[in-house]
Amino acid sequence: MNRSRNHSNGSALAEFDPFTPAGPQASQPDESPAQLLLKLHRLLRGRYVLALILAAAGAIAGGAAGYFSTAPKWQSYAAIRIEPIRQIILENTPEREIAYFDSYVQEQVICLEEQKTLDRAMFSPEWQKFGRGTDMKAKNKFRNSLSVFVDRNSRKWIKVRFVDGDRDAARTGVRQVIDAYREIFGPRLLIGEETVIRTLRRERERIEGEIRSYDARLREIGERFLTTELVPLHTKAIEKHRQAEEELSALERHLGQLEATRSATPDAPEKPQPPKMDWKVGSREIAKVDAAMRKLVDMRDDARLELLRLEVKYAPDSPPMREATDKLQAIERRTEELYAEWMAAHDNQLPIAPGATGVPVLATEPIEVIRAKRDFARSVADRFRDEAIAISNARRDVDSINAEIASRRKDLNRVEERLNLLTLETQQQPQSTTQVGRIEIVSDGEEATLYSDTRKKLGALGFLLGGSLPVFGVMLIGAIDRRFRYSDDAQAGTSKVPLLGILPFLPDVANDPEQAGIAAHCVHQIRTLLQIGGVEHDRKVFAVTSATSGDGKTSLCLSLGLSFAASGSNTLLIDFDMIGGGLTANMGARTDVGLLAAIDDGQLEGHVRPTAFPRLSLIPSGRDDSQEISRLSPKLVKRLIDQARKQYDVIVIDTGPVLGSIEATLVCGVADGVVLALGRGQQKGMANRAIETLRSIGAHIMGVVFNRAQAGDFKRTVSQSVRSIPMHDSGQAPSLKALPSLGPMARTVASHLRTDG
Repeated sequence: MNRSRNHSNGSALAEFDPFTPAGPQASQPDESPAQLLLKLHRLLRGRYVLALILAAAGAIAGGAAGYFSTAPKWQSYAAIRIEPIRQIILENTPEREIAYFDSYVQEQVICLEEQKTLDRAMFSPEWQKFGRGTDMKAKNKFRNSLSVFVDRNSRKWIKVRFVDGDRDAARTGVRQVIDAYREIFGPRLLIGEETVIRTLRRERERIEGEIRSYDARLREIGERFLTTELVPLHTKAIEKHRQAEEELSALERHLGQLEATRSATPDAPEKPQPPKMDWKVGSREIAKVDAAMRKLVDMRDDARLELLRLEVKYAPDSPPMREATDKLQAIERRTEELYAEWMAAHDNQLPIAPGATGVPVLATEPIEVIRAKRDFARSVADRFRDEAIAISNARRDVDSINAEIASRRKDLNRVEERLNLLTLETQQQPQSTTQVGRIEIVSDGEEATLYSDTRKKLGALGFLLGGSLPVFGVMLIGAIDRRFRYSDDAQAGTSKVPLLGILPFLPDVANDPEQAGIAAHCVHQIRTLLQIGGVEHDRKVFAVTSATSGDGKTSLCLSLGLSFAASGSNTLLIDFDMIGGGLTANMGARTDVGLLAAIDDGQLEGHVRPTAFPRLSLIPSGRDDSQEISRLSPKLVKRLIDQARKQYDVIVIDTGPVLGSIEATLVCGVADGVVLALGRGQQKGMANRAIETLRSIGAHIMGVVFNRAQAGDFKRTVSQSVRSIPMHDSGQAPSLKALPSLGPMARTVASHLRTDG
């Protein structure tokens, strides 16, 4: 029989990405579009028909719901034009005219949107015929349907728009609003003086508020200095400072003379002088009898006053301050020179003129006392100087405030005059033509046009959502479903364990010879892969297990035993599933003395039973072996397997589920290789737990066999040459009627022993 090498059941050398990583994994590169499409295919596979039916139904329902969920809206416009008329309010400036005209236009917009305008429009017979109601909900809807705005390109135009789902209602609504506006505000449409009067009154209130603010500042200054007439107070403060400076200068000159005399005769004892009064002559005393000195003293006083005034406005190092300081110093130097010349010429004596002032100094006063007087005089001069500066600042503030108040009162008088004039004109001429603007209703409601029609957009959106949501729901079901449903699920979801092959689902009575032949061929293919690996690594003992019961491991074990025997290998089957005993039952080898007895005896002789198939023997499990599982140990199991290894070419062991039996872990740990059977519908988490358990005991996993695959999935992975093999029963095969308990897979393999062997 020709065997095709174009078999895509899987390769023992290939490894696949884990569905659930067993441990830390290296970072994976970004998924390609092909990988994303493959993931989507896996989520929808097997459910495409359901997804298409639900998507079609959802798209039709969503499109219809979106299309009929709304109705087209219609709009109708009305237009009002306001022609500006020049109106002088305070000053004839373009800025003022524009401001008042804009205010007047906005006032008309407010009138159109007032609730009384809308109420009159809603209660009109023309609007009532549409049956929209007059409750609060209807009023809010009417207001939301109305839009009043000033044209962006021209401030003269006011546009009124009404939007409604009924074409006639849109035009009627805007017409009734215009009619209500005309009825309520018609007598006032040509009277612009009211707007001007309101503006003037607001201006008057603003100016009066500013005047009150300035008056409050004046009161604060008056409370501080007890008066707001600060000129006399300032003059008096300057005079006090001048006298204090003069007394300070006299004391400093006298102190300088005493210190010079003491330094000239430091060792001479100070002679006591008779106490007599001596008058120190100052520049002011000389000025009373000398015209030149009088002129210099006046110039010095003026320079000092100017310097005090400049200190309020300028910094000490500013040009005006430097110029004033230099001028004062020059005058003081000239005064000192004239003072020295005059005293030398008059022998330091001057008759005291009537009213003259001087500094009385006791000739016998100690120099320390004179120094103390000098310091006190300096502090007095500084205090008078600070007082003069404070009064000067307050005086400047008072002058500034009074000027502002005068300016505001002038503006207030002009506003009052204009306001009185307009009030008088309004009373005498109610229909005056001197208004801000003349209003003309150009259009009271045009033919309604289409405002918006979103039915197609909403229908398309509903079609997309209605069609996509069922597909997403089916994909969600696929993502939640953690079962193996197809062979490539086993490839991608078994933690880097190779896929040895797949086996189709066969009913109890196989009526499809082609399907049966393909199944037998797949078993032989799996056996061939095991033999290839076994020759290289001297592997003879193969354990067949599963994650849970019902995955077809016993059928796979029996089929592999038949295939090995058909290939010429002396094969031993061992039923190590002591609880299930499926292999023993399928072979019809029930016995009281079985596997556990062979383990106890430590030898195979007397416990191995021949089968109806050539080169195939069996060690069955005993009826009571399940009650003695606790007696098993790795050492005993290994001893039995080692004896079998010496006598047979291949040993295939059927174990219980690796997650639920003791014997499975014992056998898989000492076997040369482990084959894991995964049935369609098995949970991926259970399969990965089984693989991790096998790895934890050091088992060598040869690969995974996906069992009970669907016919479509199976045919996609098997080459055409295999399906074309002629299938017929072997004439040398034993009578299958003698083995009625063989499963469909084992019966299929057994029926093709001669052809495939």
